[in-house]
Amino acid sequence: MVNGKIVHLRNFLEKLDVIRKRYEDIEVRKDQFNIFTAMFDESDEVNLHSQFIFSISKQAMSIAI
Repeated sequence: MVNGKIVHLRNFLEKLDVIRKRYEDIEVRKDQFNIFTAMFDESDEVNLHSQFIFSISKQAMSIAI
């Protein structure tokens, strides 16, 4: 009975640690986004829009994961 509770507590703490690390990653990444680096070549107007949208969606997906 005690061993089972210890196992459950250990599993809970491991999951809690994963959540904590994800929140830390989110905090680090949210300050690193730069719209100008997302656009790459400003003279390439054909691909500029697609690159910008891709960069934003990539950033959103990395935060959601």
